Amino acid sequence: MGLFDIFKDDVGKTGLGVCHGLDLSEWADGYKTDEDGIINFVNNSLDEMPYEDFIKMLQKRKSHRKFTDQELNGKMNKMFISKSLNDDTSFVPDVKYVYYPSVFLDTKHEENPCGYRILDSNILYDGTKFIEGNFKTLAIINFNNNEAYWGKKINSNKPIRSVGFQYLDLDDDEYKLIKNHEKNILKEDLAQDTWGKMHIDVYNGIFKTEKRKNYPINRFQTFLIFQE
Repeated sequence: MGLFDIFKDDVGKTGLGVCHGLDLSEWADGYKTDEDGIINFVNNSLDEMPYEDFIKMLQKRKSHRKFTDQELNGKMNKMFISKSLNDDTSFVPDVKYVYYPSVFLDTKHEENPCGYRILDSNILYDGTKFIEGNFKTLAIINFNNNEAYWGKKINSNKPIRSVGFQYLDLDDDEYKLIKNHEKNILKEDLAQDTWGKMHIDVYNGIFKTEKRKNYPINRFQTFLIFQE
């Protein structure tokens, strides 16, 4: 099934409800992630407290993010994403919300559901240092279809999946490739059509450049999200 065929078919869609994110950077050093440490932390916490208290504990962590999924007519949903409590927008710009194809929330599909947003940023990371100025950053939010994977490792009756934030600090040539989508990707009535066009321009355009073959992203964050 092709990328755009799924928008034509009568495919049922769903949503993620309200979820709370555990920032995995505490168990990562930039090169590898201590997955065993993550699993032990979550399982030990769930052994020590009811699930509702675990959610409350997540909400008090400084890097917590709340994900609120709004189901819409059609094939898209609108995901609201809160700022973390530490509010470090100097490192990662505030996303606020993205539209994403919720019909991809299914492991039968090859595409992971993701949302796009072009953000104003006051810094650029060149791989070695942060540079101050006025820049454009592309945020790609991946709602990964890996619930089965985490379900085998974490003792929870609720579905758990990872969400990855990828940030690309755009140079002028990269920005020109997707500039015409900047406003339309934020409009509900245009989000579905714009998402498909932007997806192609990002993966067949930006990521095919020599620059991005060698240096795909500038910054990233990964969360495990737990439904209320």
